[in-house]
Amino acid sequence: MEATQFREKLKALKKLTPNEKKLARYLESEDPGLVFDNLKSLSVKVGVSKSAVSRFIARLGYGNFYDFMLELRGEILRNLDTPLKRHILREEKNKDALERFYAHLEKISVNLQETAQRIGTKELGRALDLLCRTDRHLYMIGCASAETLIHYFFLLIKYLRGNVTLLDGNAPTIAHRVETIDSNTTIFAMSFAMYPTITADVISYFRQNGSEVILLTDRHSSPMLDWATVPMIVHAEGSAMFKTRCSAMAVIEGILDSMAFTLGKSVPARYEAMHALMRHMKIYLSE
Repeated sequence: MEATQFREKLKALKKLTPNEKKLARYLESEDPGLVFDNLKSLSVKVGVSKSAVSRFIARLGYGNFYDFMLELRGEILRNLDTPLKRHILREEKNKDALERFYAHLEKISVNLQETAQRIGTKELGRALDLLCRTDRHLYMIGCASAETLIHYFFLLIKYLRGNVTLLDGNAPTIAHRVETIDSNTTIFAMSFAMYPTITADVISYFRQNGSEVILLTDRHSSPMLDWATVPMIVHAEGSAMFKTRCSAMAVIEGILDSMAFTLGKSVPARYEAMHALMRHMKIYLSE
């Protein structure tokens, strides 16, 4: 669908109802999260009934929701905000490498402030409660750009508590590393655009089996939020070629520090045990 077709069809409608106006605003935004929407999720996001969505699509001239989304998804994917496109746009605007470097650092500061406002105390408190419950088996997963971050989180959280399993993106072997999935299980997941399907498959399965799902993601429209029981949304905007992960790193480090405080007296023994093992295995040249 050409970028103008949808807007032209909107203009052709004589009058929009309040519900149709809500739908039009969201659909015109061409939010990348739209590519994952179905009839139910779209109605929930916009705050209208499924029948209202169906009537609106019919007024636009589409035979059904599937035909409409097929065209819309094609257009969104063609215009998706990609690292290469951001790079080209920046090249056109500014060719000063040093200026871009310092502008990026300033943007990170803004992202951190916005992230602090986005993550509510209720969600943070619930996440800390679950992460500090050592009687609950904690699984962790992050793929693509989240892989190194989740690995870093896993390495440091092991100094604070046990009963933790790190899952990777190797689908055939995940089942071999998953023992018990029930209401006494927690999974901490990280996922950023474009949202790896393996992460979605894993957390949806955990949620289906009654587990708590703590999700660290980057957009309110993230399709991963469908399975999150404790959502934590970071701000990661900017015009740099690659989207910043500094906000996610800051959240991880903040969680670790809060966990260390909460777990209190159990931390020194756990920490010393980990270092005793490392000394025995001669892992590091020095401590």
